[in-house]
Amino acid sequence: MEIWSHIIHHYFIQDYQKINVNGYVKQNDTVNPSGIASTASGIGNTIQIFAQSLELNDRATIQTLAEGEGNAGDIFINVNDLQITGGADIDASNEGTGTGKAGNININAENSVFITATRGIDTDNRFVVKDGYLGGIYSSANKKGTGGDITLTTKYLTMSDGGVISVGSQGKGDAGNINLNINDRLTMNNAAILTKSIQSGGNATINSQKFITLNKSQILANAINKQGGNINVKSDLFIPSSNSILNASSKLGIDGKITIDAPDTDFTGSLKILPTTFVDISTLLRDSCTTDRSSFFLGKRTGLSEVFLKNNNPVY
Repeated sequence: MEIWSHIIHHYFIQDYQKINVNGYVKQNDTVNPSGIASTASGIGNTIQIFAQSLELNDRATIQTLAEGEGNAGDIFINVNDLQITGGADIDASNEGTGTGKAGNININAENSVFITATRGIDTDNRFVVKDGYLGGIYSSANKKGTGGDITLTTKYLTMSDGGVISVGSQGKGDAGNINLNINDRLTMNNAAILTKSIQSGGNATINSQKFITLNKSQILANAINKQGGNINVKSDLFIPSSNSILNASSKLGIDGKITIDAPDTDFTGSLKILPTTFVDISTLLRDSCTTDRSSFFLGKRTGLSEVFLKNNNPVY
């Protein structure tokens, strides 16, 4: 692996094979994840990664956090495959007290992106997690700043078990925007795409060339004080389960708009969990004939034999 910097606040990481970041150390109640991280009290540093594949697992992280008055750093990732599992994350949030903006995240994975999460409690970032899960891609602002933007381009995007892609602001700033460009398919199972803010919600734009499936999943662009964001979905086929949610509402302001550009086919409620018990096929078999005798008749090609027709009158 090569790490170098020839631009102030800009770090390049390159590996021609695989980068694997795994695990964490827990001291008392503090979790210290393994990772590639930059934390600044002023302007955050940019991290740029080039590799065949990047794997983050078990709370590992890539971070460009800001804890002061400045903006968080940006993150650029160029790989063939990206895996974020076991509560790991990519995070360009602004945790400072100033008006600095959260960083932007730009991911280009030529083949696939796979995101899963793990159970955890994160009350400080309740806007950017799903149902108490931890793990995914975040760019949020905690105080006065605005959320960053997340742009992801890949062929296959799979999100499950609480995995999220999320931008938001818990203070005076607006949420950022999410742009997903999927060359083949997006699959979401108990996952979420969130652009939420106390002020104005951000926009979520999802383009998938073939199809999008949602099972027990959420796409939200919510706000509290101002206008909700817009949700724009475009795909050859869009299949949400009956327990999936698309919502662009605002509690006190104007609701955002939801636009779905896909064939007009209603699959609501069509995705079901298959039963775990099997049918007893013996109950499907018809009773055998009561007679112990069978007959075979040789007739003409033009029809049945006269003997058969005489002795086997049809019953309707």
